[in-house]
Amino acid sequence: MEKLFTNTTVLKKDLFLEAIEAFYKVLRIKYRIFTLVSFIIFTIYAVTYLIRLNLFGIFVLSASVFFLFMFFKAYLIRSNKTYQSIVSLNPSCRTEYTFYDGNFESVALESKRIYDYEAITHIVETKNSILLIIIEAYIIIEKSGFEEKKHKEFLSFIKGKCPKAHIRIK
Repeated sequence: MEKLFTNTTVLKKDLFLEAIEAFYKVLRIKYRIFTLVSFIIFTIYAVTYLIRLNLFGIFVLSASVFFLFMFFKAYLIRSNKTYQSIVSLNPSCRTEYTFYDGNFESVALESKRIYDYEAITHIVETKNSILLIIIEAYIIIEKSGFEEKKHKEFLSFIKGKCPKAHIRIK
């Protein structure tokens, strides 16, 4: 098979956090909207009824605010631990991606994985990366890792290979 694109991604912490934030915004949006609406309804109930019970109402309202914060920002706390796990498994944080006509592969250390384009459900472009989402997993591809800055050509290529994928390109 002929190589169409090659990419070397060195996963730095800022690149990882940028991609994680994009991942959660894309995949969790419906769940977050449902939770936010539920929280607003519960808050109205708490303010109008439970506040009359003084201490219990204040406790419930405080717990709700804490839950809301953890729901929307806890992934950032977990992201630091996830990044440390990645570094412990692959200290160089270097992954080579090779894209062919029928599939693509990633090589990190001694491990090689092959992916089909049909498995990609979302393509998300961030400032410094292209995120390929496969079900609940993600592949972070650094834009500057392409030879001769071919990331725009790559985006056109990957869009053509994944017609069913939801695409968010800046």
